[in-house]
Amino acid sequence: MVWTQITPKMMLTWVTLKRTELDREILREKLERIVGTDDSSFSGIDLATLIRNKFGRSYDVQLIKKEFMGRNLLALNVMWKYMEQRSFPLIEEEYILRLSYVANILKCWGAVSHVRNSLEKLKEKERPRIGKVNT
Repeated sequence: MVWTQITPKMMLTWVTLKRTELDREILREKLERIVGTDDSSFSGIDLATLIRNKFGRSYDVQLIKKEFMGRNLLALNVMWKYMEQRSFPLIEEEYILRLSYVANILKCWGAVSHVRNSLEKLKEKERPRIGKVNT
């Protein structure tokens, strides 16, 4: 068995490695908070559930993507029309298909967790109404 004396340089290298491992772990946790863990199974029904749980009604949504100053901006507008209204233009199956289309686009853009977090951050009493859209 060979005994080696730990030098200050060796100790500094070990501390640097441990700090790097800790930084990676913190970075991973922050990314998971922002990006989410696994959104591959996100569907129209999941989106409908998120909207219903947040606002108490099955509101319609509108997805907008614009380019501004070289950056792509994404907005998911929660509209003021909802499925429980008599005048709502879609039946339930069409509504879920529409939300499935939006959910697939959100998955492709990697924006599912952002939408979830944004819906959670909205004020409790804030709900869509005519002339005002929650984005």
